Amino acid sequence: MQENVFKISLFQENNLICERGFDADIFSPSVKSPVDIRNILPSIISRLQRGLSKKEYYTEFEVGEELVYDMYEYRNEMIELYPKKYQSLMNVIPQVKKQVIENKTISGVEFKFSFFVNENLIVERLFYVQGYNEEVKYSMDIYFMINDICSQIFTYLKKCDIGYIWEDYDLINSYNMTIQQIRELLPSKRNDLLRKLR
Repeated sequence: MQENVFKISLFQENNLICERGFDADIFSPSVKSPVDIRNILPSIISRLQRGLSKKEYYTEFEVGEELVYDMYEYRNEMIELYPKKYQSLMNVIPQVKKQVIENKTISGVEFKFSFFVNENLIVERLFYVQGYNEEVKYSMDIYFMINDICSQIFTYLKKCDIGYIWEDYDLINSYNMTIQQIRELLPSKRNDLLRKLR
């Protein structure tokens, strides 16, 4: 049986900066098929903008009691850990861009946040970071930031899942439906039946 994975990817233009996945199979089919995280995207983007423009980052990694490995100092070795198709882009100096959106001028280094289930794109957002600090790519900070965003999305989907379970319960008990019949409902029909119960 194929495992399904939710994955978040952070790109600086076409350069993969960080990627993290988590198990999608623990959620009910109702959550997996119409995944919608647009409600929490603004807070995710704000967190990324703050996290990518800090003045200082924690780039040192302790190995044993005395040995300290500075990931920024050994960035060329770090680049080799990325997929080959992204390695040549890792040393490219990012350019500040200007965009006019709804009569507002936005400037900064361009980034892209993508959310997938397996290789299927669910949502993608471009955003701009003022004061981008290149050191973030070699820091523990980015690992913790992406981890926190995964946890935020996981918690949001879990809350949605609980809501769907209670809706299924209402449909089963009010309309004498089986879970298979509920799974086969079109979203519009499901919403219509639930609306009649309120």
